[in-house]
Amino acid sequence: MTIKRATLDGAEIEYEVQGNGEPVLLIHGSLLADSCRPLLTEPDLTRQFQIIHYHRRGYAGSSRVQAARTMNDWARDADILLQHLKIADAHVVGQSYGGAIALQLTLDRPERVRSLALLEPPLQSWVPSGPGFWTWLDSAVQVYTSGDKTGVTQTMLEGLMGPNYQDIISRVLPPGAFEQAIVDCDTFFQFEAQTLRQWQLSPQEVGGIRVPVLSMLGTDTMPVFREVNQLIKQWHPAAAEATVPRGTHMLPISNPTSVAANLAAFFSGLGR
Repeated sequence: MTIKRATLDGAEIEYEVQGNGEPVLLIHGSLLADSCRPLLTEPDLTRQFQIIHYHRRGYAGSSRVQAARTMNDWARDADILLQHLKIADAHVVGQSYGGAIALQLTLDRPERVRSLALLEPPLQSWVPSGPGFWTWLDSAVQVYTSGDKTGVTQTMLEGLMGPNYQDIISRVLPPGAFEQAIVDCDTFFQFEAQTLRQWQLSPQEVGGIRVPVLSMLGTDTMPVFREVNQLIKQWHPAAAEATVPRGTHMLPISNPTSVAANLAAFFSGLGR
């Protein structure tokens, strides 16, 4: 697969395309730039769909973030990439922080989105366990502020993926993925975390989404994301659900085959 580059809204963005068929845009989460990349080699997806994977601004070889950004700004990058590729609309898959971006893209540019697949989006501000999650994150911010970027990356990934996160990453992702996460954690702690705290979202907005929605949950994820899954169903009762066996919060890394199969079944069942 060839990584391409495009200048979009003042930033160089890396992207790659695999497969043929209806377009599917993958929006990765925080810390691991390639957290969705395992899906590019899953035949359930690539033999039926055109999969677009990109490194968001501030990740891997894409341009660094230069100023504070809103969730609308992150969503605009995805929109401009689709415009660059001359794609009128796509199935949009958002993993973790990418799920927040995917939600915002759907609200801002609904005509761009054929369907919306949410892989444990960060809706912690609206669930009972949210305060505990923010306390955990605040402790990580203190470690980051002390200058221990390696330590805070280890803490975050262990919390999100479990104690065997390094074995999983080295087995599934390209070499150097953990080292890249240490570099890219600046993007999360300097920009994304603050954006997430300030993000405004209402049940009425989510409930008013007209495209098909899928909420995917890992069996081995953090309890807060189980509450998020319930919240999505509460806000958008028509949302479909899928469960990923052995799935941690980093769903495409922990069980890419199950994630791909669930996505393919969801997209294929929609028709046009």
